[in-house]
Amino acid sequence: MWNLKHVATALLASVLGAPFYGCAPTPIESPETVSISETTPRRCPVALPVGEKEGETLVCGILTVPENYSAPGDRTLEITYAILHSRSLSPAPDPIVHLVGGPGVSGIATLEDRIRMFETLRRSRDIIIFDQRGAQYSSRLDCKPYFRVLTAQLEEDEEIAALFADLQEQDPETPLDVLQTQIAMSACATGLERELGVDLSQYNSVASVQDTANLVQALGYDTFNLYGISYGTRLALTMMRDRPDNIRSVVLDSAYPLQIDNYENTTNLNEEVILQLFADCQTAPACAAAYPDLKQRFGTLLTELEAAPIPLAEPVELFFSDRVVSRVTPSVMRLLVGQFLNQYPWFAPHFPRIIYELDEGVTTTLEQALAGDLRDTPEGSPSGASETDDLIITAADLRSQADELLRAQAREEVRQRPGYRWLRQVFARASELPDTSRDDAILDLQLINAAPRSVEVLTTYVKEFFTGPAAEALLAELAELDPEEIRSVFEIVSNLTDADTTEGMHYSVECYEEFAFNNLDEAGAIAQSLEFPLLGEAGAFVTDQAAAVCEIWPSGTASTLENEAVRSDIPTLVMAGLYDTQTPPSWNRLAAAELPRSYYVAFPNTGHAVISHSQCARDVAEAFINNPTLEPDATCTGELQPEFVGLDETP
Repeated sequence: MWNLKHVATALLASVLGAPFYGCAPTPIESPETVSISETTPRRCPVALPVGEKEGETLVCGILTVPENYSAPGDRTLEITYAILHSRSLSPAPDPIVHLVGGPGVSGIATLEDRIRMFETLRRSRDIIIFDQRGAQYSSRLDCKPYFRVLTAQLEEDEEIAALFADLQEQDPETPLDVLQTQIAMSACATGLERELGVDLSQYNSVASVQDTANLVQALGYDTFNLYGISYGTRLALTMMRDRPDNIRSVVLDSAYPLQIDNYENTTNLNEEVILQLFADCQTAPACAAAYPDLKQRFGTLLTELEAAPIPLAEPVELFFSDRVVSRVTPSVMRLLVGQFLNQYPWFAPHFPRIIYELDEGVTTTLEQALAGDLRDTPEGSPSGASETDDLIITAADLRSQADELLRAQAREEVRQRPGYRWLRQVFARASELPDTSRDDAILDLQLINAAPRSVEVLTTYVKEFFTGPAAEALLAELAELDPEEIRSVFEIVSNLTDADTTEGMHYSVECYEEFAFNNLDEAGAIAQSLEFPLLGEAGAFVTDQAAAVCEIWPSGTASTLENEAVRSDIPTLVMAGLYDTQTPPSWNRLAAAELPRSYYVAFPNTGHAVISHSQCARDVAEAFINNPTLEPDATCTGELQPEFVGLDETP
């Protein structure tokens, strides 16, 4: 079969070979002028939450680091960070450095959520949040432009469309979706390497640890605390191993230890959590009495749903997306376990009732859950509301409306920045072009992240699609933009496609330090050993997808050190959500077992990213960080146990 990189290069040639994408690479600083600890201020690239004021309550900046620490004079990266200043007038000198999950998720893009999450911890310390190398605001490894090139080629070029159609014949034993995935990701890798000069072997936990250490040092902090969530806990463990100096304490929230073979275990995550729910029901007398054979009914229900899905009375649009559910299938049950139990604490008390109702063909409570209607009745609240309750609800509504007005004002301030205004002008001018030219102009604007981020690229783009007064006006306004606004133009364009996980960083990390240590035969054996195999089918797809990508992704493979347990005597708190379907309790216990000075706290009715679910979790984390040598008081976790709803109760 043809070399996939050559296929991708051929597919991209007609677009990437154009002058717009043929710009010279960004000049490289000489070794004498590169500093691995150089920071510069920047405007925060996102609208700030209500109550935050840039330059006062928080500041944003950039840390410049080498892409390859073994060659510090070569290509450099920009790491965007934000410092949330402590609310205290005399904050502790050791900040909390938040390590975001993913890999490839942006902490800066989700800054409002992070601020809300860490508000309790911010009472006594600064919080440092940053995008890891390759994420959204830190030299983003953006695959979306290359995917769009392939899509456009397939739509416009009959020869290339025929090439795709012939691929199955070239390798009939390989599913076409695997080949398509490999070609798309190979196109991304080829573009990143060829057009931007990216070395994809340098985007991994070891390099990010070095970035983190340099950031803390550059900001002038002597000691610090780490707070990792999900993949961020793996990064924290790597830092405890490689750069332990000056780490005062560590919180592993939803732990992902190095020794876990993630892709062998993608099918059993939902099962571990649903078995925990069944155990919780059996230890609650009222639930055990109401639902004595819950586990057996669930297993039977899954099998029956595969053969005969249950239609809903009316199609229901999910409260968190535009997906419409019209019948109950094993896929819907995977959604309930993998997402609802994991993310929405209000859901668990109703799940046993839903299982029993579905076993009788009743969909009433399920429909309410899918629509989000069950959120409106707090657990344990009385059916009637007092006058005081009404006043509290009214005050909360007014406060919410005021906050939304302030959020809208913050978003409008971002839209009024010069870079944003210039892009609006580009779209306005593009809308005046003939249909074909307009479509090409908008498509190519979305592809500029496949080129070096420079004013020259934007100038070439304008000259490519606009003439006369339109081009003159755009070029004149472009000339007025300072380097920070030029950077913001590229960032805004990347947000038009997707501000979530960056595929380039995600697979660079996963293929380098995780996938190679997984045994796919073992993954298959685990999948076949499950009590509820239908709950694990989506996990098998994740493993197959990673296998397809890692076969061709040029990240290299780490040493076996990246698959070995980390042992450290740094005081550590491990916080596990008992309904976490991404990093389940067993992973957290495994991490804690190797850390002799660790405390393990399990949080009932809690999913992934424990700190985001309850004030109890935030209080436990704060108590530990304030006194990391003492076991934190975790008695509040007893209040989190789900109060299961009986069959005869009103949902």
